[in-house]
Amino acid sequence: MGITTIDEILVSSVKNWRAAVDGERKASLLWNEKWGWIVDEYRLTSEDLVNLRSKRDYEATKKIVDSRTTFPFPVTTSQDYGWLSTKPEFKLDKFGPYPRCICWNLPVEPPEYQPEKETDE
Repeated sequence: MGITTIDEILVSSVKNWRAAVDGERKASLLWNEKWGWIVDEYRLTSEDLVNLRSKRDYEATKKIVDSRTTFPFPVTTSQDYGWLSTKPEFKLDKFGPYPRCICWNLPVEPPEYQPEKETDE
């Protein structure tokens, strides 16, 4: 980092630089007094987690074997697109184009609603 402008040589800019460096040094020294407890808490928490992890039983994950196969690769004009979804085991629509819903005929009125009967006079 060399001197590129005349402002970097001025006494005021050097004093400002020195004040900034001193402020950063003081802040780094005071950090441990203000926030040193966080380091101790982190150390205790990490030790607790290691102890809990050592007490826990190890469960091996089950390997899922996919019996589907993509072979034989078809000879098509596009060579790549759309052929896999034609196989039934690789269908993209599992449930059809629209989900089935048994609640299409919901009543509009509340259950305690009693419509008035019309009487002929």
